Amino acid sequence: MQKPKKHAEKPKIIALTGVPGTGKTSVAAELVRLGFRSVDLNALARSSGMILAHDEEDDSDEVDISLLSKAVAALLPVLGQDVVFEGHLACEFKIQGAYAIVLRTNPDTLKQRLSSRGYAKNKISKNAMSEMLDYCVIKSRANYKKVIELDTTDSSPAEIAQEIAVADFAKIKSDKVDWSSKLLDIDVRELVARKMAKLK
Repeated sequence: MQKPKKHAEKPKIIALTGVPGTGKTSVAAELVRLGFRSVDLNALARSSGMILAHDEEDDSDEVDISLLSKAVAALLPVLGQDVVFEGHLACEFKIQGAYAIVLRTNPDTLKQRLSSRGYAKNKISKNAMSEMLDYCVIKSRANYKKVIELDTTDSSPAEIAQEIAVADFAKIKSDKVDWSSKLLDIDVRELVARKMAKLK
């Protein structure tokens, strides 16, 4: 029996993005097993002093995207091809020559994953809302010519990584993802109400 192809013949630069809980880190690790090099954008920002501020309420960092973009540009000639830049921040700026892959997950599954990580309820709701509103997709389309959505809800990281590795990005089609019907979930309505209350 023929072994699975490790990666396509054409080298690839991948911007792997998506909200927390969609499987970016796990998929990136599987891509490394298939011969790719991986750069964790969050770790790069922290180790290089690019954190501008920390939001205690959300437990999240504000990153200097301009500096991060320059750092990635400097790394590209060193890393060469078959490299994946992983992190939700990948949708916030253009990585030269990269294909943007946005990992998507059913918001109900996403909430379960984030809850298992110990995320606060408010942070879970915010990330679920970002997924429902296609935040990373919209940002990626503003920065990249080719944006591919892959639904990770019922697929393993190894399966997603294999799909990415062997794909012909000139022909691959995105998964059809639309979580807009989930916007009527009660916890999301409560979050919107709290947001509106702050604006008054």
